[in-house]
Amino acid sequence: MRISLLYIVILLFTSNAFAQLRVNSKQDPDSILLNELLGTTSSLEIVKISYTGSKHQIGTFKTEFSEHIDIKEGVILATGMIQNAVGPNESPNKTTNFDGPGDMELSRIAVNKTYDAAILEFSFIPNGNHFEFQYVFASEEYPEFVNGGVNDVFAFILTDDAGQKKNLAILPISMEPVTVDNVNSKKNSEYFILNGKWGRGETSRYEEEKELAEYAYNFQYDGFTTWLKAESIVIPGKQYTLKIAIADAGDGAFDSAVLLKKHSFKSESDIPEDMKHEMDELSRYFDSEHVIKRDDSIVLILNIQFEHDKSEILDEKDLENLEEIYQVISRNPKLQLLVEGFTDSRGKIEYNKELSQKRAKAARDWLIEKGVESSRINYIGKGIENPVASNQSEVGRAKNRRVEFVFYLLK
Repeated sequence: MRISLLYIVILLFTSNAFAQLRVNSKQDPDSILLNELLGTTSSLEIVKISYTGSKHQIGTFKTEFSEHIDIKEGVILATGMIQNAVGPNESPNKTTNFDGPGDMELSRIAVNKTYDAAILEFSFIPNGNHFEFQYVFASEEYPEFVNGGVNDVFAFILTDDAGQKKNLAILPISMEPVTVDNVNSKKNSEYFILNGKWGRGETSRYEEEKELAEYAYNFQYDGFTTWLKAESIVIPGKQYTLKIAIADAGDGAFDSAVLLKKHSFKSESDIPEDMKHEMDELSRYFDSEHVIKRDDSIVLILNIQFEHDKSEILDEKDLENLEEIYQVISRNPKLQLLVEGFTDSRGKIEYNKELSQKRAKAARDWLIEKGVESSRINYIGKGIENPVASNQSEVGRAKNRRVEFVFYLLK
């Protein structure tokens, strides 16, 4: 009797200490997108929504009363049943094989045949210049299949109205795609969380390591990324399509999932009141698609033409653009300017950063020689950071070889 009573007390302790993950696959894709991902303040006009895959591969998730973990609520797409996401983490290889088709774009990314693809796709028109959302990637392939040659694959493919595509599921700075091989305990570990195995009898450990315990009790997946941000510059009023897709690669074993944060999908563009005059000034000279708002600044994006491996500005049109920038900044003495240089992804990261800095400096030096005080202009090279188009095509690479002029007011 004492043994039974002790078992009940321990069971009640663990159940009350950590509320378990709940998933729901009964909502339709339209409701999932409009109510769970967008919310009421997204500034996105939705044109069309579609979903491909099993109804058991998409739904909502929620971790109630979990005080020590940050994965709270949102939408889940998985290669298997979303019910398999529910912990505790007592299996190293949870799997559902639907024998469903894969996806050609995901197969190209994975360089492997794909299966059981789950794809939520929607077309939208942004009201702002910056589109973003937050996500976590989770997988049962951790840690056994890190660098194992076969990894499940997911992507967020954004397509503009000209048909140009880019994958938003990339890491900050390095721009590497988010995969089991690229994010783990040995590589980019600052973005990785290893989910330990749940042990029912280790109540003292759960009291000491509440965060690890909550992950292990809530989730079956053996590893996660931290919250990551998918983002892109967009043009207000233009139509885009976002394809959120995940699939098994190589075989149908070991489930993976992408968790999308509730109400994180949004497009922002509010111009500060004290910057509206400067926005109008830039709009007189440049097309609206090149002038965007970023935080408390206005950014002018120009694809200045540079010869390969060169930083001299020689193109006549580019020199005209610099003249117009000079006119704007000379007529607005409170304006400060940060010139940011970017490259495409070809070449070594450090070399590209140095080259982008030289290109930004070339634009700054031209404006100073024209008569702008040097104290009003700074410059920085950002290399391959923040691509505005895919680096898989020459058209996209040309768009990424650019200089951005960030105008802001001296406070």
